[in-house]
Amino acid sequence: MVAEAERIDRLAKGTAQWNAEDVVAWLVGMGVNATVFQTYEIEGKDLQTLKEKEIRSMVATNNTPEQVEKVVEAWKGLKKKDVLDSTPKNVQSQQKKGKKKALLVGCLYRGTRNQLQGCVNDNKYIQYMLVQRYEYHPSNIMMLNDHQQDPKYLPTRNNILNACTWLLRDSKPGDRLFFQFSGHGSKERDYSGAELDGYNETILPIDFKRAGMISDDTLHDYLVKPLRKGVVLHALADSCHSGTVLDLPYITEPDYSNFFMWKYAAARYKAGGGGDAVLFSSSRDNQTSADTSSFTGGIAATGAMTYCFIKAVESKSANTYGELLVSMYSTLRKAAAGQQMAPSAGGFGMFSFLLSGGMGGQAFNQCPQMSGTEMFDLKKSLKL
Repeated sequence: MVAEAERIDRLAKGTAQWNAEDVVAWLVGMGVNATVFQTYEIEGKDLQTLKEKEIRSMVATNNTPEQVEKVVEAWKGLKKKDVLDSTPKNVQSQQKKGKKKALLVGCLYRGTRNQLQGCVNDNKYIQYMLVQRYEYHPSNIMMLNDHQQDPKYLPTRNNILNACTWLLRDSKPGDRLFFQFSGHGSKERDYSGAELDGYNETILPIDFKRAGMISDDTLHDYLVKPLRKGVVLHALADSCHSGTVLDLPYITEPDYSNFFMWKYAAARYKAGGGGDAVLFSSSRDNQTSADTSSFTGGIAATGAMTYCFIKAVESKSANTYGELLVSMYSTLRKAAAGQQMAPSAGGFGMFSFLLSGGMGGQAFNQCPQMSGTEMFDLKKSLKL
């Protein structure tokens, strides 16, 4: 590729600095697992000051000893030429308009009676969408799911909460953040009087039986309270009972005539940190959500809500928040009626193929919700 040739050429000549984006592409080109650049330790570090011991430690996971040595020797060459820049290219290009970061969590609960099928697929599809459609850089997307070999990236309770801290760390006005959870959701009794239905909504990490569920109170403390003024968080919760899982104060959904009305989501107002948060949830607090392969004709399992979300974006029928919610609701209503779905237009290559299968007759009894820190005009442009 031309871009790779240019990178190699400028390394050889030493005429320009390499940034984090260049280094990640360089590692991928060498056949090295580049997820090492998603670790907490490297966050904010100057590339030029990283030491050999740190490099070895980071690339040792998921790479062979031969690959590790190859990286170390090449890294020494980069340092010797003094071409490593401390500011990633994607950060430089987004300094004026703000950076973009995402945390994507998928729980399969493998080997248990709670096992799901499509949650890791949901992660991959959302990652692809964020990169291709919304210009998120892969190095700014952290993925926690059951397929990860590094224990740091398994969706345990502790890892999820640490990753939430990472997502909001050093955020500044203009930044846009994205959080996704795909997995099981549940409820537990609320004794504070804050919940209209008397229950806290929860998400279930893979170790929930040992470490406990993560309640909406906790998610609010980690994702909404620290949200600074001028920072925007979009969240997608594809799990049962997820309507108010971030404890945002206002909520809306379309009715059968696609009419919207904001209403209070809690008995008691819970303040955030001044930033704007919007949650797209797969169901009301009293509903369950589907994990299915019906939408893809059996090709791949996915969350019904995730499918509808991506289909709306892919077909370019969701230019506003209201249009997105109507599109998702319409797709689920057709599914409940057993109607055949037309393949998506536009498309993201292989991703479009996965989502272009016919739909079976499975019924979906869920209504997508949208909640927010403010009651805003639903004709507002959708910008993730």
